[in-house]
Amino acid sequence: KGRYKTLDSFENNGQNALTTPFTEEKISSVFFQDQYELSSQELLTFGSSFNHISRNGGVSSDSLLQLRLGYIYSAEKWGYKVYLYRTQFALEAFSRYLGLSSAKSDSYYDVNHQTTWGITQEVSYKNNNHLFKLMLYVLEDEDGLLYNNKDNKNTKYLTTIFNYNYDFDINNKFNLQFYYANYKNLANIDKLEDVSGYFSFMNAYENFDFYNGLVWHTNSLDWVNYFDLTSSVSWNISEDLTLTLKGENLLDRAKKTNLFRVNPITNTMLPTLQVSPIDRRVTFELEYTF
Repeated sequence: KGRYKTLDSFENNGQNALTTPFTEEKISSVFFQDQYELSSQELLTFGSSFNHISRNGGVSSDSLLQLRLGYIYSAEKWGYKVYLYRTQFALEAFSRYLGLSSAKSDSYYDVNHQTTWGITQEVSYKNNNHLFKLMLYVLEDEDGLLYNNKDNKNTKYLTTIFNYNYDFDINNKFNLQFYYANYKNLANIDKLEDVSGYFSFMNAYENFDFYNGLVWHTNSLDWVNYFDLTSSVSWNISEDLTLTLKGENLLDRAKKTNLFRVNPITNTMLPTLQVSPIDRRVTFELEYTF
């Protein structure tokens, strides 16, 4: 697989900002994948890819190697998956000229690509109306783009997800999920813990469908609890016509994100805004299928 990209122009506020000699990029890729059946219930998988990105204008080229080795076990009730992998990611070249350089280098031309080593595991169990899943992800970045300036250490990630589904019957279902993540040496944060969970009920009765779900989130930056409650009821008047009443973020306590702003005239920081990606709202929907 090959790809060729050229940059004709770049403008900032209507002015030509293409002041660098970098104008073209050539990408060559090779991918290989295979699998071997150990038994009727066991499978080994292997995959690898190599990408070479060459550029003009004195910008460093990137050679990226991705590797993946997996084992899958599948039985009537139990299931298990494990993957070992190595991935590499390079900062888009033109961004280097916009000031997004690595913290380990003062040169925009010399930005190390990020290498991530990881292992993921999933255990599942299904019995009648129950389905349990436990997932574990362990990752470590080498030469990470979000580099820890304080201690010059690699970034490490640990994530655990527990999921449980229960089907009372075809019309009534319950879902529960718990999420925990632990990050070490992420940017200039020595340790960050992130915890969240949700549960939902989906019900149907005659021509009506009901949904109720609650998302909870907190982290170690402030340990403030955030809640996002969503509820809806749909009336299926006919096969073609449906009326729905839906409420989102009904508690007005969904997770807020800090928005940092800079005054373009004075180049000074403006007061931080807290923005919620989900506004509290109630909507009425009419859907007709022709």
